Amino acid sequence: MSSDPRAPLERRATDRWKLLIARDAARAYTYLTPGYRAGQAEGEYSKWLASRQIEWRSAAYVDHTCDSPDVCKVALSLAVETTVPGIPGKHNVTGGVVESWLKFDGVWYHLPANKR
Repeated sequence: MSSDPRAPLERRATDRWKLLIARDAARAYTYLTPGYRAGQAEGEYSKWLASRQIEWRSAAYVDHTCDSPDVCKVALSLAVETTVPGIPGKHNVTGGVVESWLKFDGVWYHLPANKR
């Protein structure tokens, strides 16, 4: 086990993205904060994931910054395949995302930016 204090957060963030890439909604749902899960049923989350117009291809941890020991922002680099209106075919796009992560009882959970 790593002695790096960021290792659990990095691992949770990348593991969650592996599940999103695999479209494993049931397991990805467990990475959401308990409060978020209390307000959104797993079935709704599964529908949201299935309706995505893009195909996530890869995600890599970049860095994180923390406002406190239990509240962090995680930066990841993403590669996706998507369609672009007015341009035929599928296109590979790379970019970044910054996510909010909160620690409850020693476990890191993702807090989505907003409820749809």
